[in-house]
Amino acid sequence: SLTRWLGGGFELGDYVLIQAYANRGKSWLASSVAVKAWASKFGVLYYSPELTKNQQQFRFDTVHGHFDNVKVRRGELDNEQEYFDYLEKFDETNEVPFIVKTMEDLPKGLSLDVIEADLQAMDNIGMVVIDGFNLMNHGRGGRDGMTQTSRKLRQLFGRYKVAGVVVHQTSTAAEKENKIEDDEIGVREPNPARLDQYSETIALIQDPATVLSFDQHDGVAKLLLAKCREPDVGKVLDMRCNFNKGFLTEATPVDFM
Repeated sequence: SLTRWLGGGFELGDYVLIQAYANRGKSWLASSVAVKAWASKFGVLYYSPELTKNQQQFRFDTVHGHFDNVKVRRGELDNEQEYFDYLEKFDETNEVPFIVKTMEDLPKGLSLDVIEADLQAMDNIGMVVIDGFNLMNHGRGGRDGMTQTSRKLRQLFGRYKVAGVVVHQTSTAAEKENKIEDDEIGVREPNPARLDQYSETIALIQDPATVLSFDQHDGVAKLLLAKCREPDVGKVLDMRCNFNKGFLTEATPVDFM
C-alpha cells in the first residue's frame, strides 16, 4: 500500500525522512528500505554512525535472510550451516553494490564532504541512507548547522540522482503528548509523530519530498505518510514487526483476528 500511496515508490534525487521516537525501530525500518532497494538492483551506500560494521551487517542478514539477529550476534544459530551457505552468495563480484560505512570507516565523523567524496568515487549508487542525522558532523552552528546540513543534503541527493533516506529521532515531548494507552489492558498503542512535532530544526520537515513517521510497540506498528507529493498524504499503514527475525510487513485483516 505504501508503494501505491507514493505513486510507485521513492524517486531518484528525492530526500526522504524517516522519523520516530527513541528505540522504536526506525533503524530497522531504514535497514529494510535499504535491503529492498538493493534487491531491486539499486546500489546502496549505507552510513550507520551508531553501530559497528558487524552489528549493521548482521541486521541486513536478518532483514534479507531472516536469520535470528540475537543468535547471529552471539554465534548461537541453530541453522549455522544454512547461514554459512547464505553468506557464500556474496562476494566482490556482485553486480549491485551494497556499501556499509560505520564509525570504523569515519575517523573524523560523517560529514557532507565524506558523502560527496564517496558518491564521486562509487559507481551505480541509487540510494544513500544516513542512519542518524544527529550523529553527523554539523560544524559548530548547533541548530543552524543542522539546518545547513539538511539543505545541502537536499542539493546533494538531487545532484547525484540518488534517493536519500535520512533517519532522525523525534522529541520525547512529542512521544509524551501522543501517548495512547488502553487503560483496561495497559497496552500502549502506536501513534506516530505529526509533521509539526519535529525536533531541532524545521528544515528536516521542509526539505524532504517525503516524510515517514513511524511508531512501534510489541510488534504492532503504524507508519504515517506525513508528507509526500501524492494525494494520499496523511494515510497510516498498519504494520506487524518482528525485528529479531527481520520481518516488517503490512498488516492484513487476518492479523487482527
